[in-house]
Amino acid sequence: MARPLSALELFRAGNDTMQIASRLSISEEEALAMVSQARSAALRLPSPYPIHPDAKPTGWPKGKVAYAGRL
Repeated sequence: MARPLSALELFRAGNDTMQIASRLSISEEEALAMVSQARSAALRLPSPYPIHPDAKPTGWPKGKVAYAGRL
C-alpha cells in the first residue's frame, strides 16, 4: 500500500493550500503551517512557526513608542 502524500508533496504537485486542507481534512491555516514547516526542514532552514509549549502572545511591545504629539 502506498503511503499518503505529505502536505509539501501535494503543494509541489501543484495543489494550493485550500486543496491540501480539503484533502487532509484540516484548516487552511494548518495546511499552510505544514507546508512551510516541511519546506523549511527540507531546505535545512529554521521553521517560520517556532513552537514552544510555554509560548504566550505578547501583543505590542511595551514601553514608550514615539508618535506625533508626544512630549
